[in-house]
Amino acid sequence: MNVLVVGLGVSGIACIKGLSRTGAKIYAFDESSEENLKDRLKEVEGIEVEYFFGNEEIEKINIKALDYAIKSPGIKYEVPIIEKLLKNNIEVISDIEAAYRVTNASIVSISGTNGKTTTTTLIGEMVRESGKPHKVTGNIGFGIYYDALNAKKEDILVAEVSSFQLAGTIKYKPHISVLTNITPDHLDYHHTVENY
Repeated sequence: MNVLVVGLGVSGIACIKGLSRTGAKIYAFDESSEENLKDRLKEVEGIEVEYFFGNEEIEKINIKALDYAIKSPGIKYEVPIIEKLLKNNIEVISDIEAAYRVTNASIVSISGTNGKTTTTTLIGEMVRESGKPHKVTGNIGFGIYYDALNAKKEDILVAEVSSFQLAGTIKYKPHISVLTNITPDHLDYHHTVENY
């Protein structure tokens, strides 16, 4: 399996750590320079990854050899690397989609314009009080992909998910979904309220 991680923020680093446990050949791309990411890259030292930094390195990536790409949530679909992947029919998914595909744990997914973190924290506390094994994850914590890989079937993943993450889903079907509210927001990313 050849996987490209696009974006080396919290989500991307968690995906690299998780993918390293699956035997996948990992490629990683970020528009920033290696110098700007040196502290973040220390988190994945020792993991075999082929890195590409800056848009000028996009042409060096063997796109056709990729099975799929995991896009970090804040990266828009209109950036050159994503456009090239889609033009070459490479599946581009979010970290929550990738997490869903690798776990047998139950997922409680919380989204909405406002109140996601508070609601996720409260649900996490309710699950903790019930005595069930759980992990609060997603936009809270380390990154859902890594947490999903480490979860057991009896675990409950309480996941805060953003509209950016949901935009990159195909098969994602949490066991429970919570929508706190929807008001016009993030239109710089989604362009219209309907898309949001």
